[in-house]
Amino acid sequence: MEATAQAASEREIEWQLEAQDLRLVLRWIEVAADGANGVTITPGRTVNNVDTYLDTADRRLDRAGFSVRMRRTRRGAAEATLKSLDGARPDALRIRLELAEPLDVDDPAGVALAPGAVGERVRSLVGPRKLVPLFDLRTRRRSFPLAAEGVPSGELLLDETTIREHGGAILSRLQRVEVEVPESAIPAVGPLVDSMQKACGLQSAILSKYEAGLAANGRRRAEPETFGGTSVDPGDTIGQVGLAIRLRQHRRPFLELAELHVEVAHRADRLPDPGELRAQPLRLGRKDLAEQRDRGA
Repeated sequence: MEATAQAASEREIEWQLEAQDLRLVLRWIEVAADGANGVTITPGRTVNNVDTYLDTADRRLDRAGFSVRMRRTRRGAAEATLKSLDGARPDALRIRLELAEPLDVDDPAGVALAPGAVGERVRSLVGPRKLVPLFDLRTRRRSFPLAAEGVPSGELLLDETTIREHGGAILSRLQRVEVEVPESAIPAVGPLVDSMQKACGLQSAILSKYEAGLAANGRRRAEPETFGGTSVDPGDTIGQVGLAIRLRQHRRPFLELAELHVEVAHRADRLPDPGELRAQPLRLGRKDLAEQRDRGA
């Protein structure tokens, strides 16, 4: 139960939508604020973030399926965030691993030295290799807290982002609408997102901000390291199930642990008795010996 709660707290669940003009969304919010679709929208704060995305020269993090950024704001300490690069769905909803950790120093090298969850994971992936900046994102973010029947249910975020060379020129711009919610709020907030998407002509974001930053810098996603599948099918052998679980644990150590345990339990119900596994090669061996004797006769 505790492992399931921990895994849920480390999930980022959000809709990511492309906008041509955020002013249309602001007008829609003014109309919908009083409880459209049973969800109220209230004004929040505006912040300015500078995100520097990091990786090794040989793209170890990307190939392992993760992005890492260092975020700086005008107030507060720098923060490191690690996210998984999967989880996209056709309906614009993304469900990803997200770990965050405050940093003592405003320096990319400090990410790999951080003592918490992000630093530990980064060190396990890159070893002694140095993290280097890939590009910067500068974002003006306006937030609008959401509440469904008085219960806090996430945030609606309006982002105006410039993609830049690290410390250099502007390469591209993005306007995004993101709606981040806890898993329990998806049924309540989902209809609100659908209504906003239709009214404002929003499109599902094909690329994450990390992927958009790579594209603007003339880069592509690195080819992932792969040593086999991570799915489990009813006809798999116990060895295949074990390998799939080990691969999942290596690549996504904090996600879906409860689901993995359930799959193993279901597989265990169909496994033969260990005594039968030991006896089976012996029975086959005796049969082969008998056939050989018959041929010799």
